[in-house]
Amino acid sequence: MPQVFKPIKYGMRSDWLSLGALRVCEVLVNAGFRAYIVGGAVRDAMLAISPKDFDIVSDATASQIMRLFPKAIQMDAHFSYVMIKVGSEYFEVTTFRMISSDVELYRHSPSLPGTMAEDAVQRDFTINALYYDPISQEVIDWHGGIPDLREKIIRPIGNPVLRFSENPMSMLRAIRFKHMLGFSISTPASAATVKLASMIRNVSPGRLVAELVRQMLSGKSLFCLREICRANLHTEILPRLARDLGNENDTTFLMQALESVDESVSEGVAMSTGFLFALILWPQVREKWSYYRASDDSANGAMSRAGQTIIASQGALLPLGSQVDQDMQNIWATQPYFEEMEARSSNDLLRHPRFRAGFNLLQLRCESGELEKKVGTWWADLLRGANVSDGIEK
Repeated sequence: MPQVFKPIKYGMRSDWLSLGALRVCEVLVNAGFRAYIVGGAVRDAMLAISPKDFDIVSDATASQIMRLFPKAIQMDAHFSYVMIKVGSEYFEVTTFRMISSDVELYRHSPSLPGTMAEDAVQRDFTINALYYDPISQEVIDWHGGIPDLREKIIRPIGNPVLRFSENPMSMLRAIRFKHMLGFSISTPASAATVKLASMIRNVSPGRLVAELVRQMLSGKSLFCLREICRANLHTEILPRLARDLGNENDTTFLMQALESVDESVSEGVAMSTGFLFALILWPQVREKWSYYRASDDSANGAMSRAGQTIIASQGALLPLGSQVDQDMQNIWATQPYFEEMEARSSNDLLRHPRFRAGFNLLQLRCESGELEKKVGTWWADLLRGANVSDGIEK
C-alpha cells in the first residue's frame, strides 16, 4: 500500500506549483477523472528545487482528454501522451499505464487506462514514483521514494537487473540524477549497470542523443561523462570518450571543453546539439585532419574529409541525425580559416553561418594548448566592436 504524506511537513516549497498544471488537473477532476502531478516536478519540489517541467497523469484516456482540451495534441498513441498548452506553458498528460500479459490487447487498445499502482511500478526510480494530488495537497508514495529522497539514494523500482534490462536508458538517467541532485546510486543498481552496460545499444538513437544532450546541459557534464565511462556505458555509442577525456589528473581538450560547457550552463548560455557533439568528436576530427594534411591535401579539403570520416564512423554506432551532422561539419570547417589569421579572409569568415560556434571551438583549442594563444587573441582583437552571433552559442 502507498504512503500518503502532507508534503509541507517535509520541506516542499509552497510556491512550486504551476498554475497552468493546477488548471489542467482541475479540469480533469471536475469532469470526474483523477489527475496528479508526477515524477520529476514532485521530486524537485520535495528537495526545494524549482521544477522546470510538470508532467500530469490521469485515469482519463487520450480521447477523453482531447474532448476536454480540444486544442490539445496527441503526441504518442502507444502511451496516450497528450500535450496541452495553457498560456505559455506546455504540459504532458499521460494515461495511467496498464500492465497486461495480453500483448495483442495492449497493442490494439493502447489507450486502456491502468491503475495508479500499475503506473507507479513501471516508473524507473523510487524518487520518480511520487504523485501529487493538487486537490488534497498530498503526495502519494508507492515505493519508498520519500525515504530515499531523505537518504539521497537513487534506487530502481524492483529488481535493478530486470528494470535495466527492460529499459537500459535508466542506467544513463541514474547517472544524470546522481550528479544533478548530489545523490548516490544504490549498490545493486551500480552492480546491475556494470553487468548490463552493453545493452545500452538497444536504446533508439534518438532517445540516446537526447539523453546525452541532457547530460551535457546538466551543469555537471564532466562528472556525468566520466561516470558514463567508468560504467562502460560509452563503449557501444562513443567508444573514444574515455580516451579523449583522459584520467582525472590529465588536462585534455575535452575535459576543459566540458568545464567550459558547465560554466556556460550556469550563466544561462544556450548551446546547440551540433556544437556539443562537435566538441565531443573534435579530438578524433583533429587526428584525421592532421593525417589527411600529411598527404598534401589542402587544409580545407583535409578538414572536409576528416569531418566526413568521423561522422560516418560515429553514425555506424550512434547516428546523431542529419541536422547535427551538418552543424558539426560547418563548425569544424571554420577552423582552417581561423588558423590562417588573414585579414583578407576574415570578412568571409565573419559571415559564416556557424562563425560564433566555430570561434568558441577556437578559443577552447587555444585554452587547452592545442593552438598558440596568439591565434585566439588575434581574432578576439579583430572582433572587438563587431556584432557577430549565430543566435545559438555565446
